[in-house]
Amino acid sequence: MLTAIKLLHTVIWAFLAASILALPVVGVLRRFRWAAIVTVIVLLECGLLAANGGRCPLSDLASRFTLDRNPNFDIYLPGWFAEHNKVVFGWLFVAGELVVIGNWLRGKFDTSLRTAKRRSPRSQRKRVPIAVTESQFQSRVFHEHDNNPDDSCSSAAVK
Repeated sequence: MLTAIKLLHTVIWAFLAASILALPVVGVLRRFRWAAIVTVIVLLECGLLAANGGRCPLSDLASRFTLDRNPNFDIYLPGWFAEHNKVVFGWLFVAGELVVIGNWLRGKFDTSLRTAKRRSPRSQRKRVPIAVTESQFQSRVFHEHDNNPDDSCSSAAVK
């Protein structure tokens, strides 16, 4: 019976580990529904572990069939990996979520940028000269004052 429990535990672990490793991939591929499904599955597992005091219920079941309490007594994983499994995959999950969120936000930004460009065609944009020489600037100032009769400042006073 212990062998069956260890095998089942390993299969479930492999599914969850593959899901966590797939998370950044589906984020980069912009498959956000798949990312949401994977996230919900992993969060359900986290909730199950939290409700059981941080232990997998299969560990409790396996402990009935052996006195062994090594970190890998209930799963077919190396001892060190079984012991640090939650920390390793916890950080991988957080990193995967950041990749998904980053790609989602980048998509939203790109979409809003494309929408703004469509609403403001290039021909309607105000063109600003990159560089204006001093003589060009002075001629524009003088012409503005010459064309404004209400201006108390004359072009001669500006000179």
